[in-house]
Amino acid sequence: MFNKKKLILALAATTLPFAQSGWAEEPAQQDRAFSGLEETVVTARKRTESLQDTPISITAFSAKGLEMRGIDDVSQIEFFTPNLVFDTASPLSGSKSSASMYIRGIGQSDFSIVTDPGVGLYLDGVYIARSIGSVLDVAEVERIEVLRGPQGTLFGRNTIGGAISVITKKPGDEFSGYVSAKVGSYDRFNFQGSVDVPIVEDKLLSQFSIARFSGGDHIDRPILGDEAGGDDSWGGRAAFLYMPSDSLEVNLNFDATKIREESCCSELVAVNEAGFFAAANNGYALGPGGPPQLDPSDPAYFGVSDLPTSEFQDNTDYKLPSDLDIWGTSLTIEKQFENGMSFKSITAYRDMDTLLDRNNTHSAQVQFGKTGGVLTQDQFSQEFQLQGAAVDDRLQWIVGAYYFQEDAEHINDVDFRPVVYIISGGIADNSSIAAFTQLTYDVTENLSITGGLRYTEDEKEFDPSGHQYVIESGIGLPPGFLLVPEDVRTTKSEETLPMINVAYNWSDEFMTYVTYSEGFKGGGFSQNVFPPLPELPSFNPEYAKVWEAGFKYTGFDNRVRLNGAIFQTDYEDLQVTVIELLAPVIRNAAEAEIRGFELELLAVPTESLTLEVGVGYLDSEYLDLDPTAVVAGLSLDKDMVNAPEWSLNASVSYAINIDGMGVLIPRIDWSYKSDYANEALNDPNLNQDAFTLINASIAFEGFDDRWLFILAGTNLTDERYKVTGFADLPTQSIAEASFGRPREWSLTARYSF
Repeated sequence: MFNKKKLILALAATTLPFAQSGWAEEPAQQDRAFSGLEETVVTARKRTESLQDTPISITAFSAKGLEMRGIDDVSQIEFFTPNLVFDTASPLSGSKSSASMYIRGIGQSDFSIVTDPGVGLYLDGVYIARSIGSVLDVAEVERIEVLRGPQGTLFGRNTIGGAISVITKKPGDEFSGYVSAKVGSYDRFNFQGSVDVPIVEDKLLSQFSIARFSGGDHIDRPILGDEAGGDDSWGGRAAFLYMPSDSLEVNLNFDATKIREESCCSELVAVNEAGFFAAANNGYALGPGGPPQLDPSDPAYFGVSDLPTSEFQDNTDYKLPSDLDIWGTSLTIEKQFENGMSFKSITAYRDMDTLLDRNNTHSAQVQFGKTGGVLTQDQFSQEFQLQGAAVDDRLQWIVGAYYFQEDAEHINDVDFRPVVYIISGGIADNSSIAAFTQLTYDVTENLSITGGLRYTEDEKEFDPSGHQYVIESGIGLPPGFLLVPEDVRTTKSEETLPMINVAYNWSDEFMTYVTYSEGFKGGGFSQNVFPPLPELPSFNPEYAKVWEAGFKYTGFDNRVRLNGAIFQTDYEDLQVTVIELLAPVIRNAAEAEIRGFELELLAVPTESLTLEVGVGYLDSEYLDLDPTAVVAGLSLDKDMVNAPEWSLNASVSYAINIDGMGVLIPRIDWSYKSDYANEALNDPNLNQDAFTLINASIAFEGFDDRWLFILAGTNLTDERYKVTGFADLPTQSIAEASFGRPREWSLTARYSF
């Protein structure tokens, strides 16, 4: 049994000599003079600085670290980052490319166009507004930074829980590139390739890359005689770097992704035969005009016999699409002035089209509960930054402005016949403007104070006209009956968010800091409605106030990094998703408190041995509840969503020189999460018990840095754990869950030129 008390005592003993939070990893270089850990550079504060000099809680992953861990997409960093939960499938989406991110217990699981994520995802500084399409692959990624806590001063919208910043590689100044192939279990085949092509020496550089992900179907569909749950996607990227002078740099990026998969990857985990829709299907609920009562032996009878008879099984008898097309472009201009100031402009446009369908019953004979629809979205953003220094460089300052505009349409097709068949959705027009500033003043050589403010004005407009009506009904509602009035709804939020940070360098090795920050996420609407309502349901903004104290330590001849942070979050009006009759609705749940800490260790005791340890702890609880949330089923004793008390990880690798050839690196990764809830009402069919994952790999890297081979196994103990789920046993009569992937092996070969 996991002994929490012993771990706390051990951590306390470990941290007594030191005291921050955040780290990054780089494997030791075997054929060079060993000088300890390499410096990790981050841009979490919109300027380039060392990770160990950045007084915030941050975890950073280098491109090499991602590759050695076998990480293919950004969601997989969850198991190496304390207090991060990154689900790849939002409930009801039918897509495994729909991100649901939580940091320190704050996030959002709804994927609709009228709600926003609680954790901001940024690609080269560009905010990605929709959760669908946010499970980015890591092809051509230079590093990933995970910033914990509100980042509202410097980052764009909706970073109340934190931010995940993905930074891609810039084109190189020499002709070079690589090709990489990965094969593995369940007919897995991935391919990635990239080439850097200088066009004009030292002036105009380019980079072109492509990625193909396929196979991995692990969910058996015995009725259809095939499998599902794998990948079928293409991705490409083109980057151009123009440097007409030493003081001007222009980066132009294009990226595109095409996914042609099938709706997945949920499995039926519970059935309530007395639930409203099950009873209606079986002939009990619709009165004399309804279908005849069915015998439980009738194939059309929906009941416990429809549950799968083995793990990773779906008994559906028809295929549903999960198509996604995304493309985007960004233009970043950076100008350095002779007086030391610098200017940056980030202009971006992104476009998304997706077709999603879902089978609620996962049954061959019973097909009530089909949902799906079309979601289209495009966004434009513009950010300006001006940075400089004053007072003999003791004052570092940045000021900026931000603009965001989003247009989206979501048409939901909801088929619950014989009870009802409806269209539910609408058109959204969302915008945001902001102005921000942050200043860092070095009071002494050791003491610095940072303060920041950001003014934000968010406005959301939602028009349900032509998107909310009854098509067919067995309960007396005529075709065309409106579910809500066809009135355009608007909500507006204005906030000025502060941040203050005090950092003290006790020595070149040891720094401590204290931070107070605030974050907010604007209100919105719940677009899914049934039964008919007099107005569209709405919800208010949510707010977080966070105190954090941390330390960063580098010592033992640069062989050890130990970083940690403790925090307390006062969380008000938090937005939670609950089921009200048929529809998922967002309600404000009044007040909660989240306390915890992170501790991360990276050590290279010898030039061959690398040790990594991460510990995250959360103590989260509701303190007060809004009456509407209580009516929806919330209570003070419920666990908050995606907030496991403990999240632990550890890795060990050892580099073995093979004379004249290269380096052999065996590696073991271990991660643990304590039990947690997958949805707000804590349905026992969706709650996840504590589980452990073990991955292992053996890598061989040639001394010439050209060849790299990695033989890997993931989830070696074949742990079965829930990733996300949906449950509505009283009305929809079902509970379904998505599970993590089973035990797998893979072999990766990479050649660089």
